[in-house]
Amino acid sequence: MRESMNLNYPNSKNGRMIRNQLRSIQRLSSALLQLLQDDDQVPDWVLSKVTVSLDRLSVAEMYLQAKISGRLLRPNGKLEDLENWMLHRATSSGKKSGQLLLNYK
Repeated sequence: MRESMNLNYPNSKNGRMIRNQLRSIQRLSSALLQLLQDDDQVPDWVLSKVTVSLDRLSVAEMYLQAKISGRLLRPNGKLEDLENWMLHRATSSGKKSGQLLLNYK
């Protein structure tokens, strides 16, 4: 396990809150997996909610992985540009997933 990091954000104690929320997501995800079968027919709005959740969690995970590992490419030399792109990506719906710009040296 790695040491705690300050990722240059003012609310340095929100890691605990996010971890608690992720535990709830994990519990709900497990419950849905147990509840559903592969051939079940579910309403489109349910599929949409799960799809959007997956997309937004994926964007958050990719960003934090890149930020923690220090592998962010900064478009035009500005970190804010990438952060704004990712925020837009996380809040837009119905669009094809974008690819996070990572520098894999």
